Amino acid sequence: DLALYIDVPKAESVRRLAGRYICRNCQRPYHETVSPPAQQGVCDKCGGKVYQRDDDRPEVVGRRLEVFFEETKPVVDYYRASGKLKEINGEGSIEDVGNALVAALE
Repeated sequence: DLALYIDVPKAESVRRLAGRYICRNCQRPYHETVSPPAQQGVCDKCGGKVYQRDDDRPEVVGRRLEVFFEETKPVVDYYRASGKLKEINGEGSIEDVGNALVAALE
């Protein structure tokens, strides 16, 4: 048995989540700093309106993360105490984090 935990500091999680936008028509995801649409507010794929979901607004994201950490901490603590927890630094690139996950499973 093994549990994986991708550790991302709260401030970084807020930055990532609060920067998410999505197309109303085709659901294509965007991020305001990492992958914005070519024209602000307009989907590159279908021309639909790009918007931010209510649960991705900064004030809501902060509360979502508080709930996540409150509910996840006991599980993380359990697996850490049992020696079955592999913690992955989630601050790197998608590729780096993916490679770390694969390495943890080998």
